[in-house]
Amino acid sequence: MEKVRLLVVEDRPEYLRWAKLVFDALPKHKPEEQLSFYKTKVELESVTYASTYEEALASLETGNITHVITDMFFPSETDWRQHFTNVMHDSSRYALCDHREEAEKFSELPENPSGIAVTLECWKRGIPSIVISQGNRHVGVSGTLRFALENMDFFYEGNIQERIWVLNFESNLKRIEIDKTDISWWLMAWEHVVTGELHFR
Repeated sequence: MEKVRLLVVEDRPEYLRWAKLVFDALPKHKPEEQLSFYKTKVELESVTYASTYEEALASLETGNITHVITDMFFPSETDWRQHFTNVMHDSSRYALCDHREEAEKFSELPENPSGIAVTLECWKRGIPSIVISQGNRHVGVSGTLRFALENMDFFYEGNIQERIWVLNFESNLKRIEIDKTDISWWLMAWEHVVTGELHFR
């Protein structure tokens, strides 16, 4: 039976409260009850919470984390808007990339997209991860964020192999907007990150 040591990255207390309602309660259930849609049996062995990039990285560097659910926008000592803009411009592959107009908008994002940095750290370590982000925080910038998540490994020139599934942006294709005060979204993120599949409720 797979034992999951989960990292949840969320800086907003009003959303973290609901995440904790889900993940603090899951270990109290039998493993066969921890995934409602799937036959796969997993056991949530532990859950760690982080509210900044530095806290998340410290948890990943312990080597004890097996799965990650992360927010998109949260505090970091690094301005990832400028960092990733520099990475893209310095890459020899930049001229080959489609939709470069989205890349040019990246440095102008209104909030620091630290979730992309956490995602890259997960890719490097082969850790399954998912971004779950409040829908109303992407007005006018969803295309830029999608571009970054879908292409950042390209700019790192093949050093990152694993790809990510972005719950918010995929769900928007179905005209569904995430509300992280609804525990069903946290349950869907949990089900996806441990199975690689997702069932919309």
